[in-house]
Amino acid sequence: MENGQWDEANAEKLRLEEKQRAVRRAREHEAEKAATQGLPYEAYEPLWFKKEQDPYTDSLCYIYGGEYWECKSKGDWSRCPNIF
Repeated sequence: MENGQWDEANAEKLRLEEKQRAVRRAREHEAEKAATQGLPYEAYEPLWFKKEQDPYTDSLCYIYGGEYWECKSKGDWSRCPNIF
């Protein structure tokens, strides 16, 4: 978009979004299949955040895990899913 390539940028945005949707659908299908077979299925967990109980509101929230900047400084993205 910075170079005025609006159509190309929009096509790439749509491609990335559809890839993310396909991964989510596959994950949901796997969870449904495991549930019908009575098997455990690990839910999706974000890489850089942890789900914890907020001590003040007693609600669940996501807390930054503190590892992103270290991985960024090393250029180590091996833990990341292929989103491109």
